Amino acid sequence: TGSTDNTVHLAKSYGFKTYIAQRSFMETLSTKSIKMLKKLHIEEDENERANTLFKDDHTYFNFGMARNELHKYVTNEIVIQIDGSDTVPVFDFEYINEQIKSGVRRFEYTQIYGPVELTISRFYEKNVDVWEGRTHEILTHKSKKEITFLPKDKLTVVHNYQPKKRTYLSGLFADILEKPNHTRTLYYLGRELMFSGLFKSSIKYYLSLKIGNSIYYYL
Repeated sequence: TGSTDNTVHLAKSYGFKTYIAQRSFMETLSTKSIKMLKKLHIEEDENERANTLFKDDHTYFNFGMARNELHKYVTNEIVIQIDGSDTVPVFDFEYINEQIKSGVRRFEYTQIYGPVELTISRFYEKNVDVWEGRTHEILTHKSKKEITFLPKDKLTVVHNYQPKKRTYLSGLFADILEKPNHTRTLYYLGRELMFSGLFKSSIKYYLSLKIGNSIYYYL
């Protein structure tokens, strides 16, 4: 979907079926929209700092659209999404396949982010569930089926955090334009303001959403 490193070569060298999408997932947010959204979400004395976070063309990669695109190539009904920076020390394929054959369609499993360990659900039915959002993409489960938890000895995923230049604000602003009251997107925007050093804007923003306790985790 537009990888600029060695991903395609590595995938082929390991014998994976590899497909290259014949479309672009780059989008552009207008300067007019950026100015309007900055006025709503950025504190005035942090505007100069905010200006350095946006390129002139305000382009971003639409991850949600790219993930939905892969359904053209996947033949299985059940899909698991794993980031390129994830490692999977435990994955009991036989056990999970047996669960799927018995009718299970939704799973949760353990994902580790440094010192933080949580349960997460990125298994989904490709013809039922969809990805929403551009940069902090969200898996929307249309199915209301019961979730089955996979023990650690069946599946564990470790996210290996890698410092990188953050370019998420344009995509999040585009999501806010489309869904101005989407709670999770609003939360991600507040988090990105914090990560980008716009602390006054982020704190005011989180407090206005009445989820101020989230601030302490990032501070």
